[in-house]
Amino acid sequence: MVVDPWGRVVACCHESGADVALAEIDLECVQQVRTEMPIMQHRRTDLYGRLPPDTQTDDATTDEDVYMFGDHAVTAAQVFYKTRSSFAFVNRKPVLPGHVLVASLRRVERLKDLTRSEVADMFATVQLLERTLTPYHNATSATIAIQDGPDAGQTVKHVHVHILPRRPGDFEQNDDVYEKLEKHDREEEEEEAVTKKWRSDAEMEEEAQLLKRLFM
Repeated sequence: MVVDPWGRVVACCHESGADVALAEIDLECVQQVRTEMPIMQHRRTDLYGRLPPDTQTDDATTDEDVYMFGDHAVTAAQVFYKTRSSFAFVNRKPVLPGHVLVASLRRVERLKDLTRSEVADMFATVQLLERTLTPYHNATSATIAIQDGPDAGQTVKHVHVHILPRRPGDFEQNDDVYEKLEKHDREEEEEEAVTKKWRSDAEMEEEAQLLKRLFM
């Protein structure tokens, strides 16, 4: 008997009286089902425990020269962590020391455009990074934010998560971080004034190399 992912029997020997039954398999459909099937949502974590982001596969460890973040090119030297579906990189204009970004490898604009497996991978990555980077930066807390769409402050059309280590008194009012986050990389200012605020490639690459060692 051959059954498709929705439980529909597509071939069965006893119905035809034959010893062998054949059924056409749509390989593109199979791949889509494997990608979007909510395996993690149904996993019995009480029996099998939780899985960290998958970083041990060939796909995850393959190096790229450049990662596209919207229309911006992020060099491999600025990336410090990568999984099957996500990559983490240092910020050219951090709001606070240690401010990093996690983006999907697939270039999509909004959170709703990710598959379930991509969402699971991204947030498992965010959790791992926050758990590691908060004590590394001698922080006590972290702000984790998504600006999902232009009216939410998104300036790069590529879904991404901000992770900002937080310390007591880093802002006069705690929620000032959101106003600062919304304005920190807007480029309506004069180009020369903006350029002076960007960190150099060398600074960013040095930080990425230090962070990369935390996950080896």
